[in-house]
Amino acid sequence: MDVWAQISMKAVQFSIHVICVVSFVKLVQAVNTLQQGYSNLQYGQRMENAMINSYGDFSFLDCVKECLVTMRCKSVNYFKGANYCETNYEDKASAVDKFTTKTGWVYSERTHWPEVSVQLGEGLRWLCLLPNPFEFLN
Repeated sequence: MDVWAQISMKAVQFSIHVICVVSFVKLVQAVNTLQQGYSNLQYGQRMENAMINSYGDFSFLDCVKECLVTMRCKSVNYFKGANYCETNYEDKASAVDKFTTKTGWVYSERTHWPEVSVQLGEGLRWLCLLPNPFEFLN
């Protein structure tokens, strides 16, 4: 490998490491702010007739993440007994008449969760976890 190729490779490695550090800091901030989302959960509440999609065998945080990556999602309904998730295109403010009391359900709004928690993509995530991501090039 010539000198310029080595310099270019080092610059790319450095850039990836900087991105990983910044992403890690954002992830830590997101974890620290999850308390905001949990403190705003509405137990025994549900948004009806506003569903975008439903998902079985989902954790509550998977449900929230699905909402955060779905552009038109404004809220989620979650039924813990069945690990069942619903994403909604309405929230309590936009559809108060669809907001009901339902035992076993948990309701949460998108605005209560830090969007930074989903900004680190899967491809970058695995690259950041490698001790030397460019080792295979040597």
